[in-house]
Amino acid sequence: MNEENNDKVSLDILKNNTKIDIDFKDENVLITVKTNTVVSIAEVRDGRNYSNIKGRKLLQEHAEAYLENEIKTFIQNVQEDPGIDVFSFGDKIKKTIQRFGKT
Repeated sequence: MNEENNDKVSLDILKNNTKIDIDFKDENVLITVKTNTVVSIAEVRDGRNYSNIKGRKLLQEHAEAYLENEIKTFIQNVQEDPGIDVFSFGDKIKKTIQRFGKT
């Protein structure tokens, strides 16, 4: 999961819901991406015990941080190519502008 601290855990994504919220502040567009992901432990090769509450909490914290970092990195990479809008941010912004009558 995270090579930085030598974790050797694989997770299977069982369910994922993503919500994108658009807001405006001054002249800026604020895009919030919220995800709710349910996973199961597929493989553990680091010798740690994730079956107790403390271990699961630690794994959850690591997985959340890893997922957040990967999403941010992916969005930043996509933003560098203005011809790509894989998240349809442009369409969502247009719909929000129309809904609130912003011009």
